[in-house]
Amino acid sequence: MTGDELISSAGALRRMRLLNTLFVALGVLFLGLAADADTTPPADCTPSPVTFNDGTGGPTVAACPPFKVPGATLIGVTLTFTADYQFGAAPGTNSVQVLFVPDGPVGVTWTRPTVILTTTGDRSSGPVPTSTSEATSGISAAAFAAPFNVNITSLVMMGSTATSSGAASVVYAYTPPPLLYTYVPAAPSCASAAATVAFPAGEVPENAFLIDYAPNLDKGDSLVDVTNVNGANGAPAQDPGAGSSTGSFCANVYTFTSEDEELLSCCSCLVTPNALASLSVNNDLLSSTLMPVKPASVIVRLVASVPGSTTLAGGMFAWGTSLQSLPATNATTATAVYGIAKGPFRPATMNAEQLARIAGRCASIAGVCRSCRTGALGAENASRR
Repeated sequence: MTGDELISSAGALRRMRLLNTLFVALGVLFLGLAADADTTPPADCTPSPVTFNDGTGGPTVAACPPFKVPGATLIGVTLTFTADYQFGAAPGTNSVQVLFVPDGPVGVTWTRPTVILTTTGDRSSGPVPTSTSEATSGISAAAFAAPFNVNITSLVMMGSTATSSGAASVVYAYTPPPLLYTYVPAAPSCASAAATVAFPAGEVPENAFLIDYAPNLDKGDSLVDVTNVNGANGAPAQDPGAGSSTGSFCANVYTFTSEDEELLSCCSCLVTPNALASLSVNNDLLSSTLMPVKPASVIVRLVASVPGSTTLAGGMFAWGTSLQSLPATNATTATAVYGIAKGPFRPATMNAEQLARIAGRCASIAGVCRSCRTGALGAENASRR
């Protein structure tokens, strides 16, 4: 290889390394930007689907669920529409148009304001057509605090159709509430709740059981944020130190190994209406465990109960942050890079036997979680721990 070729090759190598570094940096940047906004799971506008006999009819109103993330800033709303039909006369071709028109909230502009989906086929349509409409102005949590409507109409354009249908669903994008909320320190009524909570004889309240996974704890911390939305149902908000109130619940936190779900620790926090409790997985949930070695990943289960009783409670929502592995920055040393990811806890299932078993194991170790004594944990507090 000539000297000029060596110089050219070295320059190309430097450019390649520069591009690799740039791509990794951009990946970390985009991950950070994505972490600034969360999205709700898709929620069906009811009835779902709207069904039209003989393939025609409407407009029929489908009511879309409101935005229900307390304290969050709503930044985007997306409606997704699907259409279908079945049992057209054979042989022949059937064509059906399903019209979707978002109706409200007041002051909100939708792009596109009208969506028409056409399905065509023989005895049943082929791939189900899907389209979306975005709210482009008038977006606020107040505007979407109540259900809003989508008008759905079906029209047979060709052939014969026994039934047709249209469905709408909504997804909200939002910036989560700040971590530094007013938080009422836990009252003694929650001190033993994790060891005494009992499975109900009747229906389990909504969101009484939640679950999340916290990985890479040997590389950094994960946070758990628990909030109480009972204030939206009329329960009074409380000032610091006011104690328990109507609508409060004990957030009972059970931490397990991720491999075999062995119980590591359990504790409880009192969360009053509209308040927030933040916990550090490493410093609050794993500071004193039933195992001699601190695991690198855990499963966190939350169970809400009424203070001073064994009854399950509703109104609990939770979010978690964790470190997620990114591609290595250097192929030779395989240096690991981690970025912060966050998302909501998922609804979980638990039967009476499982709840009784973990409550029984907590009888000797249950207490008030550490951060419950000091208030909510913000990002600055977490970096110092």
